[in-house]
Amino acid sequence: MQRFELILHRGHNLDHVENSVAGIADIRALAGDIRIEIDINVTRDGHAVLFHDHSLDRLCGVSGIISDIAYADLPSLPDGSAIPKLKDILEMFPNQGFILDLRDDAHPDLFTGSVLGPGDLRSDIATAVHARLRDALDPSHASHVRIWSGSLEQRHKLSTLFPDFEVDIAERYCRDFLGDFQNGSATDFLGPDPRRVYIRLREITAGMAQRFHDAGLLVVATTSYFSRSLENSARALQEARNVGADGLIVSPVSPRILKDLL
Repeated sequence: MQRFELILHRGHNLDHVENSVAGIADIRALAGDIRIEIDINVTRDGHAVLFHDHSLDRLCGVSGIISDIAYADLPSLPDGSAIPKLKDILEMFPNQGFILDLRDDAHPDLFTGSVLGPGDLRSDIATAVHARLRDALDPSHASHVRIWSGSLEQRHKLSTLFPDFEVDIAERYCRDFLGDFQNGSATDFLGPDPRRVYIRLREITAGMAQRFHDAGLLVVATTSYFSRSLENSARALQEARNVGADGLIVSPVSPRILKDLL
């Protein structure tokens, strides 16, 4: 039987800023074997860094696009720490299970709180992100690192660039195809040989999960609560199990939630 997989969202838990060294360390202190999802962007001078948005506005309070700025000129995170480099994170936390959610697309959700938008993003963002990922990863990481891409086209390219790695498509891409799937379409939108589908928890039904299972896919729910809290995380875990999901991406969690999972 497939073990239910709990994945910590955006590289933080209760007390630290998202995609931070302190946030990842906090999760590892809670449970060393839990997988952590982190977001990978790129700077103008070619550093793969942990940062969720393309724009700096929401998290750093300044206007700008991270891929247009050299690493040395980036603002600090809200806790005063530097935006982490992916290579440093992989060295600091060897053998840690990660999902690398690549910013190789221009989805509008990646410009939250900014007057900037997809049209302001450099046209070669996917190529730039993939190139810097090649600098950070080697085949030894494939046993514990998964890659997410923002589109079917980029998933295909990544599967060629990283043949030893599992490459999935991020939820933000999948959401546009769920209506067609519910109306009888196949899973072609996931590309060849998919392993998993990621769906917002509020959109999953037991029937949908079963159809994906019948197609040989694991169903991983992503949390849909606007407010992060332990109460909402516990509720999401129960809801995900009730609809037959095989995993849940959530934050924060507590020892009690982890105990309930076992």
